[in-house]
Amino acid sequence: MKFFVLNIFLSLGLTAMATQAAEDLVIEDFEKKHGDWTFEGSAFTGYGSGDYWQPGRFDRGILRTRGHRGYALLKSWGRDGRNVDGETGQATSPIFKVERNFIMFMISGGRNSGRTCVNLIVDDKVVRSATGNNSNLLQKVAFGVTAFKGKEARIQVIDQETGPWGHICIDDLIQTDDDSGSRLTNDITIPKADTIWTKTGRQSGELHWKNAQLLLNRNPVNTDEIKSISRKTTAIRNAFPHAVHFRNGEIWQVEILTLTNDKLALRGNPFGERTVGLSSVVSLEFSSRPERLGTSRPGVLYRISGRPLPGKLTWIKKDDIAIDCALGIIPLPRTGLIEYRIPGSSIQRDQGPMDEIGLVDGSILRGKVGLEDEKIILEHPVLETVGIPWEKLRYLIRSDKRTRWLNDFQDRKVDTSGPLGKHPGVEHLDLRKADKPSLSAVRVFPQTVLRYKLPTKGQSDSRVLRTSLSPVPGSLGDATITLSLGNKEFYKKELSAESETENISIPLPAGNDLVVRIDFGKRLSYPCGVDMHDAHLAWTSSQQEGGQP
Repeated sequence: MKFFVLNIFLSLGLTAMATQAAEDLVIEDFEKKHGDWTFEGSAFTGYGSGDYWQPGRFDRGILRTRGHRGYALLKSWGRDGRNVDGETGQATSPIFKVERNFIMFMISGGRNSGRTCVNLIVDDKVVRSATGNNSNLLQKVAFGVTAFKGKEARIQVIDQETGPWGHICIDDLIQTDDDSGSRLTNDITIPKADTIWTKTGRQSGELHWKNAQLLLNRNPVNTDEIKSISRKTTAIRNAFPHAVHFRNGEIWQVEILTLTNDKLALRGNPFGERTVGLSSVVSLEFSSRPERLGTSRPGVLYRISGRPLPGKLTWIKKDDIAIDCALGIIPLPRTGLIEYRIPGSSIQRDQGPMDEIGLVDGSILRGKVGLEDEKIILEHPVLETVGIPWEKLRYLIRSDKRTRWLNDFQDRKVDTSGPLGKHPGVEHLDLRKADKPSLSAVRVFPQTVLRYKLPTKGQSDSRVLRTSLSPVPGSLGDATITLSLGNKEFYKKELSAESETENISIPLPAGNDLVVRIDFGKRLSYPCGVDMHDAHLAWTSSQQEGGQP
């Protein structure tokens, strides 16, 4: 009996010692500064200043969080919380050593895997990830991290979603051995796959070349049949410090050499040194635009230090730039410049059907594109024929007489009666710079009718509508999509909030008026709606279709 009591005593004593030794470690509670975080984008604007966590006040902005602790937390709501879902960015903690069995925190916001999430980074890899639950109530979540004890780690908070529930909030990041009351998750973000559209529909996997043949996973791909490519590559810092935006929509990441007599000399990769007329240019970027700059005005030179200077761009030399303003021609050093927009210039959308490629450095080029033996062959009106290595390709969009992308249609009309009163009802999303498998999306909300005027020629040819349908991010209700042409309904489907993305390829009946109608489904709750990803028309005849959308 004595031994039994002694054992209990020793057991209780050892437990107490273990409990004392396993005291929780605070990574960040956001009430005071525990370490130097780094921030990117606009979602976390204001953090890191002298008043370190002040923007994280729970009562700052148009929403109200519930379940937080203390006075402050980390929110991806932007500086004033007025554009809660529209801001994007990233926050990264300082390095810490994993010393407990769990990393626990409180989280609210969007349920968008890989888009609005908290990641644990170990050995430069995402080893754990968690999202919110489409709610403003902060709930406890814990990562099991026993396998990473003794290793260095970081917490990464990501907001790359601009749709409904496109925000995230976190509070009370701690290391602990007690995960009681929390939702344990050992998930990791799903790696993005390469995505292509061909005449057979949408396919995803790993694109790579072998023996001069393009393969998707292990299957050969006919490059002539590819309509678009979205690669899982990420943007890289370009070796060339400047960017030139052209009237035809192109962007060249280059070094701006000189401007003489309205002739702009540039140096870039892969096209070397070139000279272009200033009349073809919309703007010159000398450095990245600060978030505070806002919308720039034509005919104004913006600088990092000093007030914006209005005037006409006169010359650019190696060390200086000149502006003809009210005070005369003023030379300025090139250091510290941000941007200059050419007066009277704008993007000309109606350029006719042309292929487009986006490169990993941010460049956008348009022309006729071919794929052969790990290269992109671009036939360009100015650059002539250029060979670009495959690893530099971020995306490809083919737009010719046999392919029309709905986002490019100019002849379209929208009628909406809700659900938010005065609201456009439709958003045509450009996702080319987003880390998503789609390059574009037509987002339509309930009680909206969208009409497209199709080309009038080539009606004897077979036409197919191809797209990927999904509920809008953060959907709570159901939506019904109905497609009709020439007053003939040819497709109808209800998408619930839980619906998976569905690829469709539908032959079109005769007619020129394509109508997309979105209504509420059985479950009336908002937000809800339908995203049509990469929606396009394809003509399956080899005849010339003619006509412009």
